[in-house]
Amino acid sequence: MSREELLALASRCEQATVDQQATLLLEAFDLTNWRSRRKGQLVENNPQWLRFDKMVRVEAFESAAMSLVPEGWVLTLTVWESEAEARLEDDRIHPVRLPSIVFEAASAALAIASASLRARAAMGEGL
Repeated sequence: MSREELLALASRCEQATVDQQATLLLEAFDLTNWRSRRKGQLVENNPQWLRFDKMVRVEAFESAAMSLVPEGWVLTLTVWESEAEARLEDDRIHPVRLPSIVFEAASAALAIASASLRARAAMGEGL
């Protein structure tokens, strides 16, 4: 997982329609859980994957997206009729806190996924 891959998927989430959210959430999980693949574990046997996949299959998209939020970040979500805004605040105990990340998308799940991917890119995850 590279910073470029995270930002590219975040951009796709921001531009996507509601009909594309299940596919993009599954891609986001796959991209952000690269450590399991690197250790040689099958994703299908990963308990986190099983929970995530079940949430997506029952269309609990917002719950699935919230599991993508990096540890130590606080989510604020605003939903309007045809779009949503996700704001992530860095609340980690860290000498330097990163700036807030705010993005809008066609659904709450897509906005959360986009902001989460951008937060991970800002933290340098996977590099």
